[in-house]
Amino acid sequence: MGGTSVASFGGGIMRYAILLLFLAQDFSKTKSEFLNAVQQMDAARVRTAAEAVVKSNNREAVDALLDGTGLCAKQIAFLWQEKLKNIKAMDDNGNFRVDATKNPPVVHPDDVAKYNAFIAAQKASQETERKIMAIEAVKREILQALSGFSSESALKELLSKLKSDSQWTKRAGVAEALGSIGAEEAVAGLIDRVKNDQEPQVRIAAIDALRVRKASTPEAVAAVVDQLKHDFWQVKITAIAFIKNLGPQAGKDAIEPLIQALEKAEGRLQTELNDALVALTGVDKHGDFATWKTWFESNRETVKKGEYKPQQGENQPSGGGTSDFYGIPVTSKNVIFVLDRSGSMAEPSEWEIPDDVATGGGGPKGPDIKKEGNRKIDIARWQ
Repeated sequence: MGGTSVASFGGGIMRYAILLLFLAQDFSKTKSEFLNAVQQMDAARVRTAAEAVVKSNNREAVDALLDGTGLCAKQIAFLWQEKLKNIKAMDDNGNFRVDATKNPPVVHPDDVAKYNAFIAAQKASQETERKIMAIEAVKREILQALSGFSSESALKELLSKLKSDSQWTKRAGVAEALGSIGAEEAVAGLIDRVKNDQEPQVRIAAIDALRVRKASTPEAVAAVVDQLKHDFWQVKITAIAFIKNLGPQAGKDAIEPLIQALEKAEGRLQTELNDALVALTGVDKHGDFATWKTWFESNRETVKKGEYKPQQGENQPSGGGTSDFYGIPVTSKNVIFVLDRSGSMAEPSEWEIPDDVATGGGGPKGPDIKKEGNRKIDIARWQ
């Protein structure tokens, strides 16, 4: 009788071992299919393969998906270098001459080689951009799959990777995925990265994840508010977006730090800070630090309690003070102008300088800065 029990027990172990071996082999095939789909940058295949990986719901599955995000990051970094080479080639060969007196315009005979090199570089740059966009689509599928883990062991592995993985791209990917995972343990891990990660992109991803989760605990709010002091403006802008969505009650402790941040803010940052203050208080002081400071000091007690009610006229939008470029509001301190240098820019333009533009002077005097021609490129250069 005892011998039968031992034999039965031994047979059970053997069956269990065979099952584990089968599952390991099955997961190995699933992982291989997933990584192959990533290497081919096929978003549809990646979605299906990633879902199969997630179904295993274990630590190895987390590693597999993060390996996929790593492949994406490497490819994007390589392609950006290629794109920069193409842009330089376009810049080196973009000064070809075009005879716009003919219809259609023709390239000067001595500049045909330059023109051909420019067009080749332009096409290569566009193709590279398409590849980058395709990889970004694959990366989104992987991040979406990462948010599908539900087991405790998988969540622990994600949190471990978030804190300790040597590659910041993986830490950022995990942070983004945790924005869609319901487990409350994820909030503490994200707050830790907001406060302590040395890579700004990881802090940005963690703040965004907390915003997606609508985290509003005092710990989360305090960690994000502290990022208003960060050296990188991108981190500040992300923190402001989080604070703006808190609402008056949850965001009441962020009002004073927002006002303090206005003291040295300029351009877009100043506008974003003011917009967040308007969202939290119902008051608009148009980005003026001194005015906001006076208002806060006069109403500190009710503001701190979240009980402040705007007085008549305090929520009126600004009537001016914002620059614009031909009707487009400009709130940033720096502006990048991107000029279209394609062949169509050599075509004639019927656009005339309006009398009321800042550089135009208006009236019979005419503009101080003269156009050099009537081609579209001449107009763009003048503007």
